[in-house]
Amino acid sequence: MAPVSSPTALTLGYPVIDAVHDEMTLLLAAALMTPNGDLSGAMRRLRYHCEHHFALEETLMNERHFAGYDEHHHEHRKLLAEMNSMLDAVARGRHGLARAWLSDRLPEWFRLHVANLDGLLVSFLRQN
Repeated sequence: MAPVSSPTALTLGYPVIDAVHDEMTLLLAAALMTPNGDLSGAMRRLRYHCEHHFALEETLMNERHFAGYDEHHHEHRKLLAEMNSMLDAVARGRHGLARAWLSDRLPEWFRLHVANLDGLLVSFLRQN
């Protein structure tokens, strides 16, 4: 699976959420182009972004009493756990494993998450 090709590929029409999705897409692309010696730093930047990106979405959900919060939050936590596992893999020299995760698993998760869970959230936010 190819990485998300452009920031506009995941646009939902809700500016604050679109902005964090654009940033995540750019950080993922940068991580994929980073040499092995710098991969840990690129992945840490991506994780830092995800922590703040997810916190922003979860704050919006909490403020508006979004019924889908638990599932959405759970998916965020699972992704962060996977990301931590891949950072551990890089620390052990398993760059190929981390790169496969970055090029296959993460873009697919992101596409599905945006299309489904974030799409529902944006729909809800527009109505409320």
